[in-house]
Amino acid sequence: MLDRADLALARGDGPAAERDYLEVLEAWPEDPWALAGLVRVALAAGDAEAALAWDERARVRDGEVPGGLGAGERCALWLSVAEDRLQAGSLAARELVDRIEQVEACPKGDLPRLRAQLFLLDARMAHASGDIELALAACGHAIEADPARVDADLAAARWLLAEGRRREALAWLSSALERHPDDEDLRRLMLEALGVPGLGA
Repeated sequence: MLDRADLALARGDGPAAERDYLEVLEAWPEDPWALAGLVRVALAAGDAEAALAWDERARVRDGEVPGGLGAGERCALWLSVAEDRLQAGSLAARELVDRIEQVEACPKGDLPRLRAQLFLLDARMAHASGDIELALAACGHAIEADPARVDADLAAARWLLAEGRRREALAWLSSALERHPDDEDLRRLMLEALGVPGLGA
């Protein structure tokens, strides 16, 4: 059965491979080869969440599984799922970002951006719940994580202006423009905060 599933997967027949691998699991629920095969099926179908779920189940066993993901592939899978979860506004991405940071084999180049996205998501959730101070603090953490990003500065300044805290907004924008002197959105928001007329023309 496993040979037939492997052959179907090699031919690109994901549905047939999936059926056979699942049939193996009905008899041997933790068969590592079938689980590894299902990871490959899910990846071929573009379903990173399902691939992660099967890989998590396969990794309960000790040792490497023939046909299983290598370290680099696993890191890429974690990154892909973290990106998808962040795009969906899910803080469940944090666990995968932590793993990428802790596993030596994983490249770390995306971590600043991912951490900043997580902090900004924290900020938006805090703001939605009415906790402006927590939202501003999370924006500060996002900027510390990835100073190249400007979205946390824009969010914080807009929230401050909406709260009527113009002086604080101006101070935040002034600092942001030192980091991003050519950003047009920051410039427009600074003009708005200064009360410059004609912005809507």
